[in-house]
Amino acid sequence: MRNHNPSNWLMNVVVGAAVSVAACSPPEPIVPSGPNLEAAKGAANSVHAMLDLHGKPLDNLLAKLEGGLPLPDALTATLAAARAQLPEHAPIVVYAAKQRFVASDALPEGPPMTRYLIPAVRRAMASGQSLVTDLWIDQAKQPWVTLVRVRGTGDKQLAAATVLRVDGAHLQAQLEALPRGGTKEVQVLDGAGVALWSSNKAQRFKSAVHGTYLVDQVRLGAPVQTRCHSCHEGPDKKVQREDIVVTAVPVTGSAWSVVVH
Repeated sequence: MRNHNPSNWLMNVVVGAAVSVAACSPPEPIVPSGPNLEAAKGAANSVHAMLDLHGKPLDNLLAKLEGGLPLPDALTATLAAARAQLPEHAPIVVYAAKQRFVASDALPEGPPMTRYLIPAVRRAMASGQSLVTDLWIDQAKQPWVTLVRVRGTGDKQLAAATVLRVDGAHLQAQLEALPRGGTKEVQVLDGAGVALWSSNKAQRFKSAVHGTYLVDQVRLGAPVQTRCHSCHEGPDKKVQREDIVVTAVPVTGSAWSVVVH
């Protein structure tokens, strides 16, 4: 299973109308408008709020540590309190300038998958901006993303990182509650065009139709709408063509996106 590189905060949400198995034509850009645009914007705002909910405990932790690291016992208590505020009580790892390990509240299981943390922490600290990564799969074939928040600059810079299990109960409940605005299918894509979540379960953790094209377009920070058609297998097992309009909207602060058909 491939591992996607982390990317800066810009997230997209996708809403679709059919179970597409193949794209039959290149997308034709049009001026974004209509109810699908509003539906995608609403879903994108909800995803941003969801990520912010997970990031706030890390922000509060870094604010407390910014004035200087407390003694070991006090640091342990501070990390434990921050972890308790995370929706799924995921492990937290703190790094200082140059990605120097400071502390981790990850007992009893140990620090969470550092091979996926360090690249994300390095990128966040180099840019000075918080980020959430693309999808990555661990050895147990479980889907995750890494969330990193940063504070300060130079030798006083700090970063706090945690991991979010994409198919975890809390995250899934939040995604299931995304506003759909009358659309039939919604997808949340990572920066590589892979569906982190879809209202059609069969599409989850797979590359979305036109996903890479849409993600590349919204990376500039503006909504995108295209006219195209897709092919899907009908009840008679024959491939059927369906004309669709796809709307993609960036989610502020991530490399993800929302798309509506």
